[in-house]
Amino acid sequence: MSSSSISDAETSSTTNTNKNKNTKRVVVITGGNTGLGCISAQEIARLSMNADDENGGKEKEFSYSVVIACRSIERGQKAMRDIGLFLDEGKEGETNPVVDVMECDLSSFKSTRAFAEKFKSKYDRLDVLMNNAGVMALPEKTLTEDANELQMQTNHFSHFALTRELLPLMLETEKRYPERKPRVVNVASIAHEWGFVDFFNLNSEGVFGYPGWGWITYGRTKMANVLFTYELQRKLRKIGSKIQAYCVHPGVVDTELQRNLPIDWYVNLREAGRLINPPEGARGQIFVATSEALENDEGGKYSSELSNEGKPGEHAFRSSNAFSLDQENWAKLWKESERIIGATYDDVFHPGDI
Repeated sequence: MSSSSISDAETSSTTNTNKNKNTKRVVVITGGNTGLGCISAQEIARLSMNADDENGGKEKEFSYSVVIACRSIERGQKAMRDIGLFLDEGKEGETNPVVDVMECDLSSFKSTRAFAEKFKSKYDRLDVLMNNAGVMALPEKTLTEDANELQMQTNHFSHFALTRELLPLMLETEKRYPERKPRVVNVASIAHEWGFVDFFNLNSEGVFGYPGWGWITYGRTKMANVLFTYELQRKLRKIGSKIQAYCVHPGVVDTELQRNLPIDWYVNLREAGRLINPPEGARGQIFVATSEALENDEGGKYSSELSNEGKPGEHAFRSSNAFSLDQENWAKLWKESERIIGATYDDVFHPGDI
């Protein structure tokens, strides 16, 4: 893997929710109301507004409409208001959303698909899908309404389903706007390093199904993110698409992700100075989502925060775990994921073509 640095991301953003007139690049961020997703929405939107001001009011060549997909529209809007981005006072007292907020509960396939349908009815393009939302190390195994283990459905299966629903629009966007390649960004974790343990026990069943307060299960979900990224990129190449897929380890970040831990060992990490802050953690996913420097990149790569190399807050492409590099594992997870969500990608990736 390339070791090119991705510490600094150039991003830009505005919003336009009129489907018939949307000329801005559209970014969907799941879980964008908290943590790294919120920082990503904030930075993409704010950097654009600053860039417009610096250029005498002229818009940058590539700017973005940011759409947050989260469980609560109210909480999502509040998060954006708190950082001054949700409402922008326009001319004659008009108010326009700088960041759009739409409901999507990833613990429910029904809600996930409903979001996709509503999004497609409102927007005529999708340039970046950032599959960011996640839950970590739940102390007890919990099943969703779809009878799947909660971490695996939230972190992988529903993002797999969401990508399936939105990929045709991304392919259409690629054709209509060939000057910039669409991208899929899956927020993974260094936890994928232990996710190979009994990996295909995807519903955490049996005697060893949910050990270690759910940490093994969490690792499996992050391994799934990596495998999904690689197989998606392989399939896209086979059909001649230039859409880029990336997965990202943001680092061990001081966010709310640890809120479900039975013992908050983040307290010790915080006191020892071993946590990076959210803006540092979000750099990697913002970069791979927006950087023009990657325009000629082949995609299908794993980006890692570099604290373990003595470079906290810096990000670069690295090789992922050996298990994740086995194409048989990619294909097996893909097939099982299609079975779980009850739908295939065959409308996009015709079986005879890949």
